[in-house]
Amino acid sequence: MDIPQVRYIVEFERRPSRGIVILTLALAEQHLAYWAANYFLYPNANNQRTLEDNRNSLKAIAEREHLRFLEQLRIEDPEAWIKGMHAFLIRKHGKIPEVDTIVNFLRKLELNLPRTDKECYAYLEVYDALYDDMNTASTYEFYALLEALYQVRAFVEEPPSRRLEQYREARVKGTPFYEIEWDDD
Repeated sequence: MDIPQVRYIVEFERRPSRGIVILTLALAEQHLAYWAANYFLYPNANNQRTLEDNRNSLKAIAEREHLRFLEQLRIEDPEAWIKGMHAFLIRKHGKIPEVDTIVNFLRKLELNLPRTDKECYAYLEVYDALYDDMNTASTYEFYALLEALYQVRAFVEEPPSRRLEQYREARVKGTPFYEIEWDDD
């Protein structure tokens, strides 16, 4: 009897293990296929949970890779980046008015257009409603949060925080945010 899932598991397990592995999109897809085959052959709660964990990892890695692509696009073509972020945020949150608030604020920030305090407060409110901590927002959205806070001086902080200065320096130099080497704050 020839079962493709068995062949996949055997081939997957034949590969040599190389210690620390950076989980790339391709490797995450292989792991997902491995656990899908395992679950097919051994349908139990543990394998189902592991399969779901691997699906979630794959989604997170794909999102991270897409955000890296968008970050590079931001440097090369800000208008295309704005459209890409809009589509990304709609996929992430749905077609809700809060997405338009975020995108409008990001557009003004990236194109160096003036922002009112009212727009800053609206961005802060939407950010707080959509994200439970800074790790769920994109890096640029977190940067926008710092800019909005600084503009309305929600925290009495003069001069801007070192983190905000590092974001600003990266923008001026055209450095993608994911390449910033953070100082210890």
